Amino acid sequence: MTNGRPAWSQEKEQTLLAALLLAAWSPLAYGAAVMIGQSTLMFADLLRRSAELVSLFAAWFVYWLARRRGVSAAVFKKWERQSSAAVAVALGVSAFVVVLRAVSELQAPAPVDRVWLGIVLASLGVAVNGWFWRRHRRLAGESSSSLFESQWRLFRSKTLLDVWVVLNLSLSSALRHETWARVLDPAGSLILAVVLAASALQVVGLLRRAG
Repeated sequence: MTNGRPAWSQEKEQTLLAALLLAAWSPLAYGAAVMIGQSTLMFADLLRRSAELVSLFAAWFVYWLARRRGVSAAVFKKWERQSSAAVAVALGVSAFVVVLRAVSELQAPAPVDRVWLGIVLASLGVAVNGWFWRRHRRLAGESSSSLFESQWRLFRSKTLLDVWVVLNLSLSSALRHETWARVLDPAGSLILAVVLAASALQVVGLLRRAG
């Protein structure tokens, strides 16, 4: 930071934009998977991906606009906090909706079916989001930024959730003829909701400490 202005980085802006562009196709592709398949977890994951896309757009737009306008460090910090708050709200709302759907499905669980596309997309997500997790964490370590702190935690959440989706869908599909195994899918949705809520609380905690 020099003369009260952030040290702008083209690498950071490009990383935010790349993450946004790669995530933009995810809700569309996963929406197709939800239409083809029969899985509460896949529906929950679609909501999660849609909320995260909004968060990624907010992060990129804040950094892009602040850099173009050359705003002061104080203004940029304010915008960072607003962007991070948007991440927390998106994660929290997604967690709430997922819980409602999962609790409803647990009352009369049905076997999963045609979830292969969801497994493929989630597997791709593990690789892509894992890479962005490491990259955002490195960029956050180079400067104190609540925006990048919230972003690397967001991608950590995305990576771990994609791993969970792959494991849960694979197991639920393999055991779909077992009556007891029908609870795996909605129960997996509840675990996804817990992770989303925990991530939202982490971002809120960062905002409080930064404030």
